Amino acid sequence: MSVTKPQILLLQLGEAYEKEIFDDLYSGLCTKIEEHYTVIKTSSLTTEHLAHSEAIVVTDGGLSRKKHRTTIQVRLSEYAKAGGTVILACLFSSFVSGPEFAGMCRSMNLPWDWGDYHRTVFALNPAFANVFDNEAFKTLEQSYSMKAVHLGNVHAADKVYVPTDHSRVQSAVFPPDRVDTAQTPAVWQKHGQGHIAYIGDVNNESGSQALIMAMLGIAAKGGPRQAVAEENADLPALVSGCEMCEGGLEISQGALPESSIINRALIVEYMCTMGM
Repeated sequence: MSVTKPQILLLQLGEAYEKEIFDDLYSGLCTKIEEHYTVIKTSSLTTEHLAHSEAIVVTDGGLSRKKHRTTIQVRLSEYAKAGGTVILACLFSSFVSGPEFAGMCRSMNLPWDWGDYHRTVFALNPAFANVFDNEAFKTLEQSYSMKAVHLGNVHAADKVYVPTDHSRVQSAVFPPDRVDTAQTPAVWQKHGQGHIAYIGDVNNESGSQALIMAMLGIAAKGGPRQAVAEENADLPALVSGCEMCEGGLEISQGALPESSIINRALIVEYMCTMGM
């Protein structure tokens, strides 16, 4: 007798090149997720998705665009309030600007601020031994080096990983200055009956993969999302209006969003790796 796997939605609202980069850089993570869950990868969001997904992983920065302020951003916030889990991860932090992020946070009722971008060593917040179950907590790395976009104005209890008093900027260009210990690269925040999470790692570190898997595990153990289904039963289908094109990876200067320089550096690095 086959057992139905919990459903996880990978929401991709970005441009075609973002989806292509995700497929290449995160294939290993997708394989891990598919071992435990039924995975739906989509560039649209429907009431069916909201009603039946245990968690929604937002894989790129497309969600932050202004055109989604009164639709998808609001619906994801309501989905979490009704018991669902939304995880902003993978390429999300690489393709978002500070102003876009601020607007998204206002729409989703999140207190967060866009923070610094650098690499340093982070330590696991021991308080999460009481937040995640013991099995999930044991899978997390106690500390690891991560290049990430940090968030500010996050409650101490919601910070999964934090810099220590000894953490310094790790860079071949910038001096090893002390980092802002009030900021965090990883958040697990209660949002109504559910959660909204953030992982700002831009390099797909193994520790960040373990964290995503732990978050999905916690979400899946919550049981059927009846409250989510009831909350969205009468809503019309929501479509992003941003579908993947059929062409190849062709990027012009004008095609790139006016985001931080992170996405441009990532695209250039990716194209060099692929021999483009």
